[in-house]
Amino acid sequence: MQDGATIGNMLSSNPADLDYVCFTVSDLAGAKVGTNAADTVKEIALELSGKSPIIILRDADI
Repeated sequence: MQDGATIGNMLSSNPADLDYVCFTVSDLAGAKVGTNAADTVKEIALELSGKSPIIILRDADI
């Protein structure tokens, strides 16, 4: 079993198999993912708030 840093580095720096990655990570980890993704010209989406992302759908009663 691999830790999150190992898997994150592997996915974000993979030069051929992935075109897009999305992570929920800390600020420091997000910076590393961004650097790796830029080196391989990969599109990324980052949620930099830790472990509890929130998704609000269009039909949510706010």
